[in-house]
Amino acid sequence: MRKFKTLKFALRGLFCTTVFLILSCSKWIDVNAPEQLTLDESLKSKQGFVKILTGIYATMGDASLYGRELEFGMLDVLAGYWEVPNNHIYHSDYNFSYDNDQTKKRIFQIWSDLYMLIRQCNTLLEHVDSIKSDPDYELLKGEILALRAFFHFELFRLFGPVMSQQGVDKKTLPYYTDTKIQKTEPVLNSTYLSLVEQDLLQAIALMKDDPILTSAVLEEELEQSGPYNFITDRRKQHLNIYAAQALLCRKYSWQGNHVKAAEVASALLVSLKDEKTARFLNIWDQYGNPPDKDIRFNMESLWGLQIRRMNEMTSGYLYDVSNPRMKLKTAYETLLRGLFAGGSGNTNDIRYLWWTPYETFYKLFDLSLADSNVAPDQYQIAQLISLPELYFILCEAFLQTDPKLALDYLNLVRQSRTIDPIDWSINMPTSVLQELLLDEIRREYIGEGVLFLHYKKWFHPIYRAQGTMSPSIEKFVWPIPAEENL
Repeated sequence: MRKFKTLKFALRGLFCTTVFLILSCSKWIDVNAPEQLTLDESLKSKQGFVKILTGIYATMGDASLYGRELEFGMLDVLAGYWEVPNNHIYHSDYNFSYDNDQTKKRIFQIWSDLYMLIRQCNTLLEHVDSIKSDPDYELLKGEILALRAFFHFELFRLFGPVMSQQGVDKKTLPYYTDTKIQKTEPVLNSTYLSLVEQDLLQAIALMKDDPILTSAVLEEELEQSGPYNFITDRRKQHLNIYAAQALLCRKYSWQGNHVKAAEVASALLVSLKDEKTARFLNIWDQYGNPPDKDIRFNMESLWGLQIRRMNEMTSGYLYDVSNPRMKLKTAYETLLRGLFAGGSGNTNDIRYLWWTPYETFYKLFDLSLADSNVAPDQYQIAQLISLPELYFILCEAFLQTDPKLALDYLNLVRQSRTIDPIDWSINMPTSVLQELLLDEIRREYIGEGVLFLHYKKWFHPIYRAQGTMSPSIEKFVWPIPAEENL
């Protein structure tokens, strides 16, 4: 039985890493900490937790994770959104050459960084009872548990099996619930997913009084008044209770439990119906093509990561490109034109009108926004969970049992994108409806690292400019880094 040494390699020593995060986070939170701190001392107060949690979110914005590779970088290269010529730095990734040195390096960095973040979550969880009397204790603990579940589930989606082909009865990855540096046995895939669910359910229960449940977040995010409280303010930039519930939907859907996925997603949409936290873009938001338009549809976000170095992450790839080997040019003429202008698409689609005026990708970085008075949320947020996903999950959940209802959910997304609904026909095959759903997913998530994982989930052919590629286990299951064998 293979054992894992990930945490040993991701973090060599708990003390050094924790102190590093505490000290390095001072530029985000204006608190001075002594240079010599023991772990126990630093986590005797809520402020120590705030600093390390801030460091966790900051690390998530690194280029190896949601600053690039798990958004518009490696994952969307694999999905085929970009033109990748033979001399491109992502050429081996594009061809699924996971044994290439550069690709292996990218994969190892993703692997080790996600496990580093899991370890930081476990560090906080092992000490969180020291602030049990603090009024924010339950909210803080719930958020950390949800983050631990999120990072584990991300690893499972990347390195775990194709569920429809390989099932859940094998052992792939370990699930870490402590900070012990030791070889760890992988668990059954079914057990792994149960542990993700367990963490999420406990997190949701603990976050029962999350301020996001009662605050008008759409207005709050734009107008911050009074002293800033890292834990309770700007909850859409934290893994909040709504995001945890949406993650639970995602987990059920990935596992193929469409009954539970639909149940949780439907209840969540009821909770969101007052539109205080998130709502679909509407015609008045788009009227006159306003200069401060919400180009990334952040009003629809349930959880978005603020990446203060967004300019740095995109520079050289999507704008200010001096090296053509790095340029991520949209495969529009060869692939996406037909998606927007033909088939189930329409050039009145607001995504088409707002996102595709340039040869790279306007949605991900509009240089003029950084130089204007537009709120940073308009160009610094990487959405991790948003409203359309709930409708896509519901559409998929009813494909077999109630295809008309499935189409109704899909048409609600289409309506918000200013394109005509698709007419229902009792003779519409399920396979056709699933392709219509995939069309919307392909249009919706350009630059967000979502499509490739949908291809994997469904074991679906991959659409590329050069033609359709057949699905395979070798393409969809990333190899566990060889460093684990050291």
